[in-house]
Order: sequence, then C-alpha cells, then structure tokens
Amino acid sequence: MWWPTSPMCCCNVSAPDLDPRIPVVLCDARDRASCKTVLMTLLEHLIEQSVSRTAR
Repeated sequence: MWWPTSPMCCCNVSAPDLDPRIPVVLCDARDRASCKTVLMTLLEHLIEQSVSRTAR
C-alpha cells in the first residue's frame, strides 16, 4: 500500500466495510520500523482474538 501523500498513491485508505475491530495499518515496506509496527499490530490483534475466544 502506498502512503496517501505519495504521488504514486492510487488506493483508497478508508475501509468502511471492515469490522471496526480489524486493524488497518499503513506500511512502507522499505522501512524496517514500519514493517515492525505492522507485525506487532498483527500479533496484538491475534492475541486479543485468541483471548476473547477462550473467554467464551
């Protein structure tokens, strides 16, 4: 996904059809910190999902 301010941006960064509990994270794959943030967000989301399923 391109950054919205990038001249090459051709995507719509809003996601109105997604469940609000699903994280939408922008990533610049050329930037190590950006990739790390995306992976950490994914892991946190998966852990939250796992905990909520076992609590049922």
